[in-house]
Amino acid sequence: MSVLGTAGAAPRRDARYEAVRARLNLHAVLPGLEDVVAGDAEMAALVAGTDLTVHFKVAGGPAAAVRFAGGRCRVWPLGAEAGDGGEAAVCGAGSGAEADRGAGNGAARDGESSDRGGRHRDGEDRADGRGGGGTVTLWFTSSAHLNRMFDGSGTPIPLRGFGKLGFMQKEFTQLSDRLAHYLKPTPELLVDPDYLAMNTRLMLTTAAFAVPILLEHDPPAAGFRRVFDGGSIALTVLPDGPSVGLVLGPQRIVAVKGEIDSPTALIRMRDVHIASAFLNGTLDTFAAVACGDVEISGQLPKVDALGLVLERVPIYLS
Repeated sequence: MSVLGTAGAAPRRDARYEAVRARLNLHAVLPGLEDVVAGDAEMAALVAGTDLTVHFKVAGGPAAAVRFAGGRCRVWPLGAEAGDGGEAAVCGAGSGAEADRGAGNGAARDGESSDRGGRHRDGEDRADGRGGGGTVTLWFTSSAHLNRMFDGSGTPIPLRGFGKLGFMQKEFTQLSDRLAHYLKPTPELLVDPDYLAMNTRLMLTTAAFAVPILLEHDPPAAGFRRVFDGGSIALTVLPDGPSVGLVLGPQRIVAVKGEIDSPTALIRMRDVHIASAFLNGTLDTFAAVACGDVEISGQLPKVDALGLVLERVPIYLS
């Protein structure tokens, strides 16, 4: 399994490709800012006094909000893609009961601070994410425009919050650069236990939140959608996490941070070193399963399909 590893042959970068990549950038990669602020003391200090919401909006495409308040960062989808769960990644529409239960289940265990409907306890009281500290709105004319920004070669169009652009150019840029740093491991960087832990946490988050997007918008991955019509999948690193989960339903799929109850399929990795190799695609998975470094149990067709879906991630994000 590889989440951000080698993608193989470069795909044609047409409008469909750019649209899928934009959703992954906003809804699978950007949520990693939460963990960077929570787990990196320097970044936490950088935004400690910030009270601000940043909206990323793509013309005819996805949108997301990033909220800084109370020394914390929260990221969630905006608009129709937000679904019920606020911060959860959602595949499809509707109100699948299993997905509803899972959105609150996993998030609560990992210290998430979201109420139903996208309301936030850290000073937020509006579903659109506008907080008392002000809002910056960044507009992108297309998905390709947004993706160029994530690549470091594009500039958004500010529509609101011009007085806060200094924060965007300095502190937010430093924070996003640190996120990119953690998502681009090298053997030398992975020797540092703090870097290893953060990289593994971010890779797990990206993997879980990418799955609903790919099943909905990536045609090869969508062929596996029927396998995910019920139950749940948990991925956890022993002995103490991190953990992520996917709560599955016929109408939608919800990705959550933290543990979920009684998953119908489970992937457990012996420690953070095994998890890192597993997620970065440098682990011989069959050998790891045989020797007990990776434990797979429950409904194995779901695990097999999950691996095939996650192989699509590097095509867009490598």
